Amino acid sequence: MKSHKKSTRKAVDKTITFNTKWNGIPLLITYTKNYYKIAGISHITVKAPEPLPITETGFRSMWFHEEELSTTTPVAFLLEILNFESQTRQWKKYIAAQKLKAKQSNQLELF
Repeated sequence: MKSHKKSTRKAVDKTITFNTKWNGIPLLITYTKNYYKIAGISHITVKAPEPLPITETGFRSMWFHEEELSTTTPVAFLLEILNFESQTRQWKKYIAAQKLKAKQSNQLELF
């Protein structure tokens, strides 16, 4: 006897991929509108080759109610989040450490 398990995931709208940059960092953003259509939940992922204010690894997966994205684009929404989170003390400390590291690696050793 076959089991007919009902899927909790309903029909998904098409996934769209965007390439953009934030503060010189290349971003690959994927957006799936109505990933869970019955609940109105959409999905955004961001991949970057280095840490971002929202992820130490350069990858982040986020779920949103579709109405949160109704007045903006997925790219603008994500860039707004990055700009907001870049004002945190933790991110500013990370940037300062990266600048110091770059400065030290550019200095010549005399001995």
